[in-house]
Amino acid sequence: MQYQNMNTGEVVTAYRWFKNGDHPDDYAKPVRETEHGHHIIYSPEYQRRHDWEGQVIRRYRRPEVDGMGTCHQCGHVVQEHGWLDGSEPLVIHPGDMVIHASDGVSAADFAYFLSNFRPLEADA
Repeated sequence: MQYQNMNTGEVVTAYRWFKNGDHPDDYAKPVRETEHGHHIIYSPEYQRRHDWEGQVIRRYRRPEVDGMGTCHQCGHVVQEHGWLDGSEPLVIHPGDMVIHASDGVSAADFAYFLSNFRPLEADA
């Protein structure tokens, strides 16, 4: 969905993220693999049905972090979080808004997002 930043006027696309697979592009592409000389194509439907890691927001896994611990920022279990690869990797908390803007992808707490962005009318 498209939103406008009320401070800058910039129009962005944003999605609310709660769990693995929530981003609309997480299972957008088939995955092709070769195993024992056979070519295998895993469809987006197959990936979703088998709870594959998202292609945009990955599962948050760090060997030095207890996945069953509680996040000190949001109170959710750590392994419920997502991870966005990039020049500066980004942790996505359950309920965050994932924002696609002209300068890249970021995330914002839902309450912050609501106070700084307004939804744009859908095209008629």
